[in-house]
Amino acid sequence: MSAVFANTRIASIAVAMLVLSGCSDWLGGTVNKPLEGERIEVLRGGDGITTDERIKDLKVILPRPDANDEWPQAGGYPNHAMHHIAASGSLTRQWSADIGDGSSDEAQLLAQPVIAGGIDAPLPGERARS
Repeated sequence: MSAVFANTRIASIAVAMLVLSGCSDWLGGTVNKPLEGERIEVLRGGDGITTDERIKDLKVILPRPDANDEWPQAGGYPNHAMHHIAASGSLTRQWSADIGDGSSDEAQLLAQPVIAGGIDAPLPGERARS
């Protein structure tokens, strides 16, 4: 038996095993029975939700608003808690920046921009691949 024939035979067996591994429905694989017991809704309609009368007169006290000058990492700060950020008046877009081509099938834009020291550092999709 030649080496070419042996390699072809091994490759054919490997391909057949790979193809047939997904055929449990045809070849009599195990059938999963549904779990026994009563099925109940986890989230029922909102008709049982009411306000708590014990806290109806409770005043909400917020900390002093804090001016946020930087966004040092994705999510703001390491604890992802941007506490009571100061805003004067209604919020409007102050600026925008072009950060590249955005997402495509080949390059997904997944990273969030980081703003620190007056510099925004986005990671466009075409640079995110390594």
